[in-house]
Amino acid sequence: MTKTLFLIRALRFDPVAALLAQTLAKASGQKVVFVCDETRGSTDTGPYDKISLTPGRLKTLGLHDAPEDWGWFWGDVCYYAALARFAQYDYYCLIESDVFLSPNAAQVFVDRLGRQHEDALAVRLGPMGAAPKYSRALGALGLDPAWGCIFPVSRVHRSVIRTMLKLRKRAVLDAPNGRLNDEAVLVGAIQEGGYSYAALDQILPEVFKPKTFDTNPPHLYEPLVEGGDLGAAFHPVVRFETVMERLKNKYKNYGRHRLRNVLRTATPEMRAEIEAILD
Repeated sequence: MTKTLFLIRALRFDPVAALLAQTLAKASGQKVVFVCDETRGSTDTGPYDKISLTPGRLKTLGLHDAPEDWGWFWGDVCYYAALARFAQYDYYCLIESDVFLSPNAAQVFVDRLGRQHEDALAVRLGPMGAAPKYSRALGALGLDPAWGCIFPVSRVHRSVIRTMLKLRKRAVLDAPNGRLNDEAVLVGAIQEGGYSYAALDQILPEVFKPKTFDTNPPHLYEPLVEGGDLGAAFHPVVRFETVMERLKNKYKNYGRHRLRNVLRTATPEMRAEIEAILD
């Protein structure tokens, strides 16, 4: 039986991340480990094991000259650190902490993973009509830049991780001015190693729906928790207090269009507070 290590990429152990860990652990019966960027200080992950990421940790993995935004831009380092720490697994599944899975959705997802033997899985994974912005530098490495995916949920075989790390190191040397993000390194490694792959949204269209699972706009956390056992995965998910904090700090162009999902599902009281700041 293949073994999978479930990883949660997080900056903090907030209620969204804690619930995700609890739900994954129950659905899988497997270990759940947090991978945390601790450049600004230590993160308490409660009862769960933690892998700490720092600039020093990157160097021990053989990664040098990382950009200042590596914690956001190089999500692939979570995989390298996990393989170095827990080398006994066949597959590694990395999920970002702002993903919401109900117990039912988590069980369907985990059960399906057990029947999928592709080397790499991610949403929208594969060739695209045009090169995504952060895949363009793949061309300088002799790879097809017109490939992409989104990275909130992915699962890869350990052999893919080794190829990803080699590609990341090669990119630093051979394309120092190229901006390859985690998604680009994953699709580049698939090409480089000739690995098998599949798109999660095609395998599980009832879970990874375009309306619920994307890079934006955000979904409000509280109604999802209180709304019953939904079958879909949601990303990105944000708490009401975070919405209010970001509005007050004029964060990420939080306007009505960006917050359309939030406003649609917020309680009347929440909506009134949001509207008061927007006005």
